[in-house]
Amino acid sequence: MEDLRPVNSEKELEELFKQNYFKVDEEFYFGVKNLAINFPLTLPISEERIIPKSAIEERQVGFSIINFKQHFAFSNCKFDLLLELKDSESNLHFNSCKFNYVDAENSYLSGKIRFRECYFYNYTNFRNTTFYDLADFWRSIFYSPTIFFKTEFLGTTVFSATTFKENVLFTYSLIDKLILFRGTKIEKGFDISTAIRSGEMGIFDFHVKDYESLNKNLSEEAYERAISETAEIPIKNKRETFRILKQEHISQNNVVHSIEYKTLENETYLNENLSKLYRGESIVSCVSNLFVLTLNWLSSRFGVSYFQAALFTLSFGALFYYFTIISTSKYEMAMNLDWNTIYENIPAYSSYLLPTHRFDFLGEEFGKKYSFSNWFYFFDIFGRIVIGYGIYQTIQAFRKFR
Repeated sequence: MEDLRPVNSEKELEELFKQNYFKVDEEFYFGVKNLAINFPLTLPISEERIIPKSAIEERQVGFSIINFKQHFAFSNCKFDLLLELKDSESNLHFNSCKFNYVDAENSYLSGKIRFRECYFYNYTNFRNTTFYDLADFWRSIFYSPTIFFKTEFLGTTVFSATTFKENVLFTYSLIDKLILFRGTKIEKGFDISTAIRSGEMGIFDFHVKDYESLNKNLSEEAYERAISETAEIPIKNKRETFRILKQEHISQNNVVHSIEYKTLENETYLNENLSKLYRGESIVSCVSNLFVLTLNWLSSRFGVSYFQAALFTLSFGALFYYFTIISTSKYEMAMNLDWNTIYENIPAYSSYLLPTHRFDFLGEEFGKKYSFSNWFYFFDIFGRIVIGYGIYQTIQAFRKFR
């Protein structure tokens, strides 16, 4: 920032407004820049205190009433103490400003509100705030946990290129028209699971990575406190957020980016079931879910890695082939590898990798020389199932961009 002029009282700021304004169609535009505002400020400021007296006297001309509006712009300013936004029809524009505390709780802001390239450091409070028109936070940075609690975004809302250093939650917020997250950077957690989304979301070039969440069982009171006061994200909210982002990308025909959220959703569900199992909750259901989820993660990372799927097929195919042949009288289990034995089994192993192979895949002469135990048939059939599953997962992973 450039050298800032300190302003220590509201009266001093009012004098600056009186010196820096212009009027267009009965609307006054006040703009100041390069100020260090060292007192708690409430916007808007009453028009009688900053609009010239001659203009106020024009308010009543004959029987007509002139409805003045005033709009405020701050550029390259620093607000050391509280900035409070109250019910207002004013347009408020903050450009390259720094805030320690912003409070707009229970306010109805019907003008256009712009925070462009601003920095929010210690505290932001938009609880029950209504943004009737544009709410623009373009390229701003939030340094502390942020909860938009029951915030109503009735117009276009812009978080494009905004950075959230800590958790950001849209708890019971209303998205009525359009909210843009193009290029938004989420460095910790993101929760939009409880938002009321009647409008659209623009999420191009928007990425949310895996993040820490509350994995413990929460009472209703603890759950509400987490998402409305302490800015902590329960694991079920995290999973639902990934599902919403997945579906939003699918609805926009963006299959490529929907895959990463499909994977994150399943990984979160896997961890959620692990946590429940550790707590002894729904044991049968958790074991069943964990078996399916673990197998999907192990075989192809939930359908996204064809290399992993192919490696899974070859590895587990080799494992069951090994157990199959040691169930014959020719081979027995050994701790060391005999490369000659491996080499001579390559043709038979290649046949074994076909789920439809015959029981005499070791050769017709093999059955005449050696005997088979019942385990031979068990491992052979079970190996067919695993190999078939691996081939299916490989094909599915190759088709992930369909």
